[in-house]
Amino acid sequence: METGWRPAFLAISKDSLIRLAPYDFLRWISHYYGFGTFFHFIKGPLNEENQKTAKKALELLVKQGVNSEAGVYADTIISPSFKTAVAQIIQTPGIFGLENNSVLFEFSKDEPEAIAEIIDGGRFAATLGFSICVLRSSERHFGYKKNIHIWLTPGDYKNAGLMILIAYILMGHPEWKKCEIELFAAFHKEDMNRQVAKLNQLIEKGRIPISLKNVQKVPFKKGIRAFENLVSENSENADLVITGFSQNKLEEQQGEFFKGFQKIKDILFVRAGHRIVITE
Repeated sequence: METGWRPAFLAISKDSLIRLAPYDFLRWISHYYGFGTFFHFIKGPLNEENQKTAKKALELLVKQGVNSEAGVYADTIISPSFKTAVAQIIQTPGIFGLENNSVLFEFSKDEPEAIAEIIDGGRFAATLGFSICVLRSSERHFGYKKNIHIWLTPGDYKNAGLMILIAYILMGHPEWKKCEIELFAAFHKEDMNRQVAKLNQLIEKGRIPISLKNVQKVPFKKGIRAFENLVSENSENADLVITGFSQNKLEEQQGEFFKGFQKIKDILFVRAGHRIVITE
């Protein structure tokens, strides 16, 4: 796998010490190919009490990193709101001289109220050209790490490179070493032939680096619920599902897209800041 682009992720969560999913995801991404900085968010004023809380949290995060052998830089951020915290972290310099280019947000499947904050934070990140990943985690915690299902729609060609790159990077971590990647190409029935021809051409040229034998072409009728049903029918038992999103559509729908796919356990929503081309 070759690309001139390497993921340098900033991750932020207020639940760093009680939910391991976002931290684990970042350490998998950072294991060999990418880089990661994890921020524990503390909401409130910059005062002595919050500074003490931040110090204790950082000690626990550092210990967590040592125990998990993570190549992740950890820090804390105190800010009046999640939105202002995101505005601060996306201005931080990258580690090892590599400029940060991606942001990881996360929320629990049981706490959809966090979506509003993610939309606000994502707006800042999108403005500066960052790629955005939103991890919705569950109690299943990525299952047995044996299969990743990628769902590609006609609106996801810009996101496809990053979606597939993330899957490959995860597969390169020892905990995912026996994982298999499967790509589902979901196209509207009336546009199926044209989209299949386009997809085949991109795969043959190496623009979408996955074997044709690992691609399932699935027709569906127009409508968000139809797509959700399709994903649920085919990927309910997948250890991780990856699909794309657009910031504009997300804001128009006020995050409803992130609340769907209820039968899916762990799902990563991906928006590429720019087209990423990968060759094998």
